[in-house]
Amino acid sequence: MTTVHPMEADTQITRESENDGVADRARKSIQDARHRASETAHDLRERADQTAHDLRDRAEFEYELGKERLGNVSSEAERMVRRNPVLAIAGAVGVGVLVGLAMGNRRR
Repeated sequence: MTTVHPMEADTQITRESENDGVADRARKSIQDARHRASETAHDLRERADQTAHDLRDRAEFEYELGKERLGNVSSEAERMVRRNPVLAIAGAVGVGVLVGLAMGNRRR
């Protein structure tokens, strides 16, 4: 049987107590880090959801605005053709000639 001196026993108990304290602090630090990481992930998810919602709203707005503008341009073009049908036909013929020339030059 080994005899342990009382001073050595006290030193060993003190070391074990210190080690337990370090382990407890390490566990607490890990728990705190996990909690902060979880909160950060939750915040990021909420921000991502809000950003996606904002982008979806903006896309819908821009789509509707574009649709309205296209309708206005179409209506204006129709009015212009009704007021000046000869000019409209001449313009269409001119565009056709230009496209034909451009396509003819491409084939060479």
